[in-house]
Parts: sequence; C-alpha cells; structure tokens
Amino acid sequence: MGQRHQFYFKTVKGWVSLHHQWCYGSGPLWALKRVLEFNNNAKDGYKFGDGTYYRDTTHREIVKSLLSTDAQRGEYQDVIDLEEEMGQKPDPLKGDNNDGITVCDFISGKRPKYAFINIDHLEGQYSSRAALLAPLRAEDYAECYYNRTDKEWKNYGIEKNAKYINKHADLLTIEELAKLFPVMYKECIAERNNILKTKKTDLPLLIGTKFKFPFNESLVEERLKGA
Repeated sequence: MGQRHQFYFKTVKGWVSLHHQWCYGSGPLWALKRVLEFNNNAKDGYKFGDGTYYRDTTHREIVKSLLSTDAQRGEYQDVIDLEEEMGQKPDPLKGDNNDGITVCDFISGKRPKYAFINIDHLEGQYSSRAALLAPLRAEDYAECYYNRTDKEWKNYGIEKNAKYINKHADLLTIEELAKLFPVMYKECIAERNNILKTKKTDLPLLIGTKFKFPFNESLVEERLKGA
C-alpha cells in the first residue's frame, strides 16, 4: 500500500486529522506545501488561523481537497478522515500508519509551525519510543527515504518544496509537540529519561537508517547533569 501517513492541522476551527497513502517519502512535502500556499494566498478571514468559514465549506473539507488532488504530478489520492475512522481523538501512533506524521499549527504563533515525525522504524530493530517523535524539518524527513544525491531528490521536488515550507513556517519544538500530543509524548519523555539514567552515551535518534542528531540537546544536557 505504500507509505501510510497521517496529517494533523491545528486551525481555529479545531484539529483536521487525515490519513494519506502512497506517499513515497515526498508526498507529505507536496501536501504541506499546498496547504501553506492556500493559506498564504487566502484573503483575510479565510485563512486557517481566522475564525470564518471559506464560503460554505469547513477547514476540514478545504484541506481534504488540497491533499486529495496533486495537479503537478497528475495524481488523485484517497484521503480518509481520521475522526471518522478512529473516533473523536485520533492517536498518531495508532491506525493505518507505518510511515510518519505531518503536524502544522496555524494558530499558536504569528507564523504557522510545522514538523514531520518519522515512525517508520516502530516495527524495526529500534522500537523505542524514545528514539522517535523528534520534530524533523522537511529535508530531514525526506532523507529517511532518499539521499540528497539521488535523482528523486530533484525529480520529486524535495529541495524546492522543503525550501518553500521552511520559508513560510517555523519548526515546532519538542516541547510544543508534547503540548499538542501530551499522551503520546508522555510515554516518549518517560522512556527517554530511563535511557539517560542507564545509558548516558546511548541517546538514539534514528532517522531512516542513520543516527543524525540528538533528540533534544537541552533536554539531554539537563538530564545528564541530574543523573
């Protein structure tokens, strides 16, 4: 079925939570770029951070339309409403999701804030939740699937889309993500603390098949000092 991915957009009308598939490591970048483009070009009062409806549709329907249709690649994707599939409080670590999560918060700051979260290795060798859930920039998420020298990096528009996303949205911090998804991150932080107590040099953050950077440098330093 290809990579199955979940999208969580926080708008003034509430959470929009959707399921997408056949992502190929680049689809979520296209999708987030289209959502940001719509928001940037919308008139005042119609943006995702504003409190009005866009004509007679809701934010949920707008985002579903944006994610369903990719005219640039000539594709139409079936997008599933997670609230209908999973209930009123979808859990990003449950449901049909073996790839990752896109989060974009349109209301907590002056600019949108986003993060990609890789969960592809939940079923692999590194199943620790402490190695998961770190906020990734668009290009770091894409590196879970491709090297920057691969032809897909250019052909799938990864560099172009990542540049647009980073220009128009700020990266969410781990603390901000923990507030947005407190249950999910409570388990992650607890397990992280246990690792820091027993293995001070083993602080895994697996990005694809590579270890790239610490889960959270300030948190690591703080926990190490107190250990």
